Amino acid sequence: MDESAKRKVDYQEKLELALKVRDQFLEKHPDLQSFQDELDRILAKTVGPENRMKTIAFLIEKKLCELNDSMADLQTSFKKHYNKIKVVNSALVLDNSQSSTGYLH
Repeated sequence: MDESAKRKVDYQEKLELALKVRDQFLEKHPDLQSFQDELDRILAKTVGPENRMKTIAFLIEKKLCELNDSMADLQTSFKKHYNKIKVVNSALVLDNSQSSTGYLH
């Protein structure tokens, strides 16, 4: 077998393994299937490995920005409700700080 044919076989084996691992991952994380579908749809129209990598990097960056926005919303919500949480937690601490004998833990 010449070197070119051997590389083709190695590439095909690596690709099949990568797809198998991806499918196993998606079985464990079905919530990510829509993102994979979006990747597949866009990459089907992308020519060349360099363009494919740039496209993947862009899509991942887009998802990171969405995650960052969600984290900012969560932080804003937390700050808004922090005083209410603080009061409730203080009452719980006082209730749970004494043992049945009346002594502090």
